[in-house]
Amino acid sequence: MKKRVKDTSLTEVKEDHPIIKRKIKKSLKLSIKEGSFSSISTGFGSAYFGPFALFLGATAPQMSFLHGIAGIFPSISQLFSSHLMEKSSRKKITIVSSILTFIMLLMISFCGIFYFFDYTNIWVLLSLIGLFYIAFGLGQPSWFSWMGSLIPPERRGKYFSRRNKIAAIFGLIVMLATAVVLDYLKKIGIRTNQEMFYVGIGFVFLFIFAFITKLIATRMLVKQYEPRLTIRKKDRETFWKFLKNSNKTALGKFSWFNFFFRIAIGVSAPFYIIFLLKDLNFNYFTYMGFLVSGILFQISFLPILGKVSDRFGNIALVRSCSMALVLVPLSIFLSAFIPHRMIMISFILIVPQMFSGFGWAGINLATNNYLYDSTTPQKRGYALTNLNVLAGIGLFFGTLIAASIELLGINFLSISLTAFFLSTVLRVVVIFLGKHALEEVREVAPFSPTYFLHEIHPLRGTINQFHHITRPAGEVIHHI
Repeated sequence: MKKRVKDTSLTEVKEDHPIIKRKIKKSLKLSIKEGSFSSISTGFGSAYFGPFALFLGATAPQMSFLHGIAGIFPSISQLFSSHLMEKSSRKKITIVSSILTFIMLLMISFCGIFYFFDYTNIWVLLSLIGLFYIAFGLGQPSWFSWMGSLIPPERRGKYFSRRNKIAAIFGLIVMLATAVVLDYLKKIGIRTNQEMFYVGIGFVFLFIFAFITKLIATRMLVKQYEPRLTIRKKDRETFWKFLKNSNKTALGKFSWFNFFFRIAIGVSAPFYIIFLLKDLNFNYFTYMGFLVSGILFQISFLPILGKVSDRFGNIALVRSCSMALVLVPLSIFLSAFIPHRMIMISFILIVPQMFSGFGWAGINLATNNYLYDSTTPQKRGYALTNLNVLAGIGLFFGTLIAASIELLGINFLSISLTAFFLSTVLRVVVIFLGKHALEEVREVAPFSPTYFLHEIHPLRGTINQFHHITRPAGEVIHHI
């Protein structure tokens, strides 16, 4: 195996060296800008993968496959990325990942262009989306490790909170603005009897803009400073070794609970977009409003959920928030019985998304924090990858069940409503059978659900789940 040769031309210095401090300060400012452009690219690009696939005529099984690859492909590529950091610099891996991502966005825009030549192949689109998510996942472990070497532990929470809030604002604005443009083009197309032509043009330009903004974000990555890092192979934990010992550890049991819960999640995941855009005939702005509503609720609930995590532990948070996620498909299922359309739309935009925001904010926060509490700093990168792979496989299995609902002709009221009802039942079963296997790994106070009644104040501010990110194994070396 070829080893990296240490560059003796570089002068090693301390972290508080004036030149290093200037490099870090400049890089962190650039990272905020890079995050904003990446979020804008998401608002133009991956946020519209589902609607674009439906536009090209994707069936329910194909939409299930799309959600499946979005769950499993990034996780699988992270397995390779974790090992690449032993051989190559984190900055190089992150930049290559970003380059491959914007290339895939450009290729996806070609699918829209080919549509005007009467050539559409949904499987080509799904393949390109799969490659996009592989490229995206490839850079995640290296980027988090890289940022962990730049930001002091006492500043990480504040920095990531600011970075993510700024990026989220830009992303949400773009998602809503592009939805308005698509709806406007659709109206023009209806008036001129060329609806598919105008909407197709809109999608092509969306993905081209996504390509351009991701290209700008990549240029900002290139300008950022990276301290050298040596990662030890002896701390590596392969996925198969993780599975072999999973029934003996608290993290392993937690991972299996997460695996089965993701299966239940995957059963309904592909049908939200089908139900809203096809069954209810939502316009693009209302559909994006549905997505944005969930994100805003997540941000609003983070303060109280952070308190619960710190005081009562992460297992209490998982149990409470997983129950909230049971109510998401159930509330959408019940919305079908609301006779007045405007009341139904208002209900869908608020009630299920409130439960979704509360549930996912808590689950994501608890999952990351539980991983940090239950592993040593040397193995956290590998543990995170292994947990994500198992979760991705679970989501993929769930989407296979979703695809089977239509293929087998299972139809209760409608295919979408059948999936929502089945997902609700499976979530309840997983929680009931798995909650007693979950173990808290640190000393915490006894939890009572009434705590939420005393503390809920959603708009008090936001916290960030990344405050527990620690530096990876190995010595960080700053150099000039």
